Amino acid sequence: MAGHLDDHEFFNNCAAHVSAHSHVKPADFFLPSRAAYQAYYEHMPLRAAQLPKGPHMKLYRHVGFGGLAEFAILDTRQYRTEQPNGGGNSPITPAVLDPRRDPVGRKQEQWLYKTIEASQARWNVLAQQVMMARAIASQGRRSFSAWTSGPATRRIANAC
Repeated sequence: MAGHLDDHEFFNNCAAHVSAHSHVKPADFFLPSRAAYQAYYEHMPLRAAQLPKGPHMKLYRHVGFGGLAEFAILDTRQYRTEQPNGGGNSPITPAVLDPRRDPVGRKQEQWLYKTIEASQARWNVLAQQVMMARAIASQGRRSFSAWTSGPATRRIANAC
């Protein structure tokens, strides 16, 4: 497993409950995810509502700052669809344009729409951990961890 650990995740480029590495068995994926979420909960200032339930942890939530701002804190790991081409910096292919691709998942996306619609704040802020701007590296490669990795991202951006 040590060869799969990378940056800030228990498995590099995982999506929902699927490893980006096809040779990783589901049991080998869920065990470290359960431990990672438990450790994260124990060492971060989280509320009881974020208490992990096995390999699941509800991290998205909203926080108000008086009437000035409402922060929608998103989770772009647990609910997203699998990244095309195995993630990473890959060439752009037709799989990138699949309209079913979604960086936040439908459940969280619907929650976000309701949260923004109900907000009375002057500013609505999306807080999340991946780049939202279109960024294409050399040789036409794109990072599929970014929001530009699927058409569903435009629905969210347009709603905000």
